[in-house]
Amino acid sequence: MTQLSTSFDVDRSTVAGTRPYAWPWDGIIDCSKLGLVVVQAPDSPPPATEQLGSLPALIESARRAGVRIVQVDTQPPFQLRMPRSERTDDLVGPSPLRRSLRPDIVARSSGWNGFFESSLDSKLRHASITHLLMTGYWLEIGVHSTMRAGNDMGYECLLVEDAVAAFEPSLTGNSLSSIEMSGGIFGAIGNAAAVVEALAAAPQSSQSASVQLEKQS
Repeated sequence: MTQLSTSFDVDRSTVAGTRPYAWPWDGIIDCSKLGLVVVQAPDSPPPATEQLGSLPALIESARRAGVRIVQVDTQPPFQLRMPRSERTDDLVGPSPLRRSLRPDIVARSSGWNGFFESSLDSKLRHASITHLLMTGYWLEIGVHSTMRAGNDMGYECLLVEDAVAAFEPSLTGNSLSSIEMSGGIFGAIGNAAAVVEALAAAPQSSQSASVQLEKQS
């Protein structure tokens, strides 16, 4: 997180209850510059729908507000990938998000970090997206890696804690704590209900979220 002073007069708006700071730091929730990032790991067993908590409802609320939906497919580093011949239907089964996702932007990375060897950064910048709502699975692997990288690249990131699934639930506390340390070194954390409320009160994007940008893996 990089906090800069702003000298211009603007109506400030933030998501209620975020920690460790009021998100976004600039106090501007502009749906045209906001992306709901849904990180997935298609080569691993998908989580049950209930593990993803509020994510399906959050996707629909974001879409109504004009927020672009960004699907990011991650995968293990090359040396850890399962040979194609050893994959089973269970490992590549459909995600419970498939029917509700309908993304506007799709990127496929070559590792757990969704920005690694992918088109994600160029597509976000082309769409003028500067603020990211981080969701999906797995929290402590792909979601966390992508959020850290996005923060380093200048995106203002908010992890929606009840819209992520952890591969190992016992690591959830540590994963959240590492985002919050040093005043929000990797961004901030909030919940879906507060995000939905903030989006409903924010100016909507002039671009229709139903317009699909070019998809490439």
